[in-house]
Amino acid sequence: MAENRTTFAIETSRLVRYLRLRSCLPLLIPLVLTVWIAISAPRLTVTNPWMLSILGIGGIGVAFAVVVTPIQVRAMSYWIDGTTLRIDQGIVVRRCKSIPLDRVTDIEMVQGPLMRVCGIWALQIQTAGSAQQAPEGTIRGVSNPESVRDTIMTIRDQAASKADAAT
Repeated sequence: MAENRTTFAIETSRLVRYLRLRSCLPLLIPLVLTVWIAISAPRLTVTNPWMLSILGIGGIGVAFAVVVTPIQVRAMSYWIDGTTLRIDQGIVVRRCKSIPLDRVTDIEMVQGPLMRVCGIWALQIQTAGSAQQAPEGTIRGVSNPESVRDTIMTIRDQAASKADAAT
Protein backbone atom coordinates (compact mmCIF):
# COMPACT_ATOMS: atom_id res chain seq x y z
CA MET A 1 0.00 0.00 0.00
CA ALA A 2 2.86 2.37 -0.71
CA GLU A 3 0.69 4.58 -2.94
CA ASN A 4 -1.78 5.04 -0.09
CA ARG A 5 0.81 6.27 2.43
CA THR A 6 0.73 9.70 4.10
CA THR A 7 3.82 10.57 6.17
CA PHE A 8 3.87 13.36 8.76
CA ALA A 9 6.98 15.55 9.12
CA ILE A 10 8.46 16.04 12.58
CA GLU A 11 9.94 19.37 13.71
CA THR A 12 13.17 17.72 14.82
CA SER A 13 14.98 20.64 16.44
CA ARG A 14 11.95 21.76 18.46
CA LEU A 15 11.15 18.22 19.57
CA VAL A 16 14.78 17.61 20.61
CA ARG A 17 14.70 20.85 22.64
CA TYR A 18 11.43 19.82 24.32
CA LEU A 19 12.59 16.29 25.19
CA ARG A 20 15.90 17.61 26.55
CA LEU A 21 14.11 20.11 28.76
CA ARG A 22 11.61 17.51 29.93
CA SER A 23 14.30 15.03 30.89
CA CYS A 24 16.88 17.54 32.24
CA LEU A 25 14.68 19.75 34.43
CA PRO A 26 14.22 17.15 37.19
CA LEU A 27 18.02 16.68 37.18
CA LEU A 28 18.90 20.37 37.04
CA ILE A 29 16.86 21.35 40.10
CA PRO A 30 18.96 19.28 42.57
CA LEU A 31 22.14 20.44 40.81
CA VAL A 32 21.24 24.11 41.20
CA LEU A 33 20.15 23.60 44.81
CA THR A 34 23.40 21.81 45.62
CA VAL A 35 25.51 24.59 44.16
CA TRP A 36 23.38 27.22 45.92
CA ILE A 37 23.76 25.45 49.28
CA ALA A 38 27.51 25.15 48.75
CA ILE A 39 27.79 28.86 48.00
CA SER A 40 25.50 30.08 50.78
CA ALA A 41 26.67 27.77 53.61
CA PRO A 42 30.28 28.55 54.53
CA ARG A 43 30.96 25.19 56.20
CA LEU A 44 29.64 23.17 53.26
CA THR A 45 31.79 22.93 50.17
CA VAL A 46 31.30 21.30 46.83
CA THR A 47 33.92 18.72 47.85
CA ASN A 48 31.62 17.10 50.43
CA PRO A 49 30.88 13.50 49.37
CA TRP A 50 27.12 13.93 49.20
CA MET A 51 27.45 17.09 47.12
CA LEU A 52 29.90 15.41 44.78
CA SER A 53 27.53 12.47 44.32
CA ILE A 54 24.57 14.77 43.55
CA LEU A 55 26.66 16.77 41.09
CA GLY A 56 28.05 13.61 39.50
CA ILE A 57 24.73 11.82 39.10
CA GLY A 58 23.02 14.98 37.88
CA GLY A 59 25.82 15.77 35.45
CA ILE A 60 25.84 12.26 34.02
CA GLY A 61 22.05 12.36 33.67
CA VAL A 62 22.11 15.69 31.84
CA ALA A 63 24.93 14.53 29.55
CA PHE A 64 23.03 11.31 28.80
CA ALA A 65 19.86 13.25 27.95
CA VAL A 66 21.76 15.62 25.67
CA VAL A 67 23.36 12.74 23.73
CA VAL A 68 20.39 10.34 23.57
CA THR A 69 17.59 12.79 22.72
CA PRO A 70 18.47 13.34 19.03
CA ILE A 71 18.70 9.58 18.55
CA GLN A 72 15.31 9.19 20.21
CA VAL A 73 13.74 11.78 17.87
CA ARG A 74 15.26 10.13 14.77
CA ALA A 75 13.63 6.87 15.86
CA MET A 76 10.15 8.47 15.80
CA SER A 77 7.91 8.26 12.75
CA TYR A 78 4.21 8.80 12.17
CA TRP A 79 2.26 7.90 9.04
CA ILE A 80 -1.04 6.66 7.67
CA ASP A 81 -0.92 3.43 5.70
CA GLY A 82 -4.28 2.97 3.99
CA THR A 83 -6.77 3.25 6.83
CA THR A 84 -4.30 2.60 9.66
CA LEU A 85 -2.37 5.19 11.67
CA ARG A 86 1.14 3.98 12.48
CA ILE A 87 3.25 5.34 15.35
CA ASP A 88 6.84 4.09 15.71
CA GLN A 89 9.13 5.26 18.52
CA GLY A 90 11.77 4.12 20.97
CA ILE A 91 15.46 3.32 21.01
CA VAL A 92 15.97 0.47 23.47
CA VAL A 93 12.33 -0.57 23.71
CA ARG A 94 10.86 -0.16 20.23
CA ARG A 95 7.09 0.54 20.13
CA CYS A 96 5.27 0.14 16.83
CA LYS A 97 1.60 1.03 17.26
CA SER A 98 -1.11 0.50 14.62
CA ILE A 99 -4.42 2.26 15.19
CA PRO A 100 -7.29 1.52 12.76
CA LEU A 101 -8.75 4.88 11.76
CA ASP A 102 -12.33 3.59 11.96
CA ARG A 103 -11.84 3.31 15.76
CA VAL A 104 -10.60 6.91 16.19
CA THR A 105 -13.25 9.02 17.94
CA ASP A 106 -11.30 12.18 18.72
CA ILE A 107 -7.90 13.80 18.36
CA GLU A 108 -7.06 16.17 21.19
CA MET A 109 -4.39 18.82 20.68
CA VAL A 110 -2.39 19.32 23.90
CA GLN A 111 0.30 21.90 24.63
CA GLY A 112 1.78 22.03 28.12
CA PRO A 113 4.06 24.80 29.41
CA LEU A 114 7.31 23.21 28.19
CA MET A 115 5.74 22.40 24.84
CA ARG A 116 4.59 26.02 24.53
CA VAL A 117 8.15 27.24 25.20
CA CYS A 118 9.46 24.90 22.49
CA GLY A 119 6.61 25.59 20.06
CA ILE A 120 5.32 22.03 19.66
CA TRP A 121 2.00 20.25 20.16
CA ALA A 122 0.99 16.70 21.07
CA LEU A 123 -1.92 15.05 19.30
CA GLN A 124 -3.59 12.51 21.58
CA ILE A 125 -5.53 9.87 19.65
CA GLN A 126 -8.70 8.71 21.42
CA THR A 127 -10.40 5.52 20.23
CA ALA A 128 -13.72 3.81 20.74
CA GLY A 129 -13.87 0.84 23.05
CA SER A 130 -10.66 1.62 24.86
CA ALA A 131 -10.89 0.38 28.46
CA GLN A 132 -8.31 2.89 29.63
CA GLN A 133 -8.58 6.64 30.08
CA ALA A 134 -5.17 7.26 28.49
CA PRO A 135 -5.00 8.01 24.77
CA GLU A 136 -4.46 5.10 22.40
CA GLY A 137 -1.50 6.91 20.85
CA THR A 138 0.32 10.24 21.02
CA ILE A 139 1.96 12.10 18.16
CA ARG A 140 4.47 14.74 19.30
CA GLY A 141 6.25 17.50 17.44
CA VAL A 142 4.72 17.24 13.98
CA SER A 143 4.84 20.20 11.62
CA ASN A 144 1.46 21.92 11.29
CA PRO A 145 -0.48 19.83 13.88
CA GLU A 146 -3.90 21.24 12.87
CA SER A 147 -3.36 19.98 9.33
CA VAL A 148 -2.25 16.56 10.63
CA ARG A 149 -5.38 16.33 12.81
CA ASP A 150 -7.61 17.35 9.90
CA THR A 151 -5.91 14.86 7.55
CA ILE A 152 -6.38 11.98 9.98
CA MET A 153 -10.03 12.86 10.55
CA THR A 154 -10.69 13.26 6.79
CA ILE A 155 -9.17 9.86 5.98
CA ARG A 156 -11.12 8.38 8.89
CA ASP A 157 -14.38 9.84 7.53
CA GLN A 158 -13.62 8.58 4.00
CA ALA A 159 -12.91 5.09 5.35
CA ALA A 160 -16.15 5.15 7.36
CA SER A 161 -18.21 6.26 4.34
CA LYS A 162 -16.68 3.48 2.19
CA ALA A 163 -17.50 0.94 4.91
CA ASP A 164 -21.10 2.24 5.11
CA ALA A 165 -21.44 2.08 1.31
CA ALA A 166 -20.20 -1.51 1.28
CA THR A 167 -22.88 -2.66 3.72
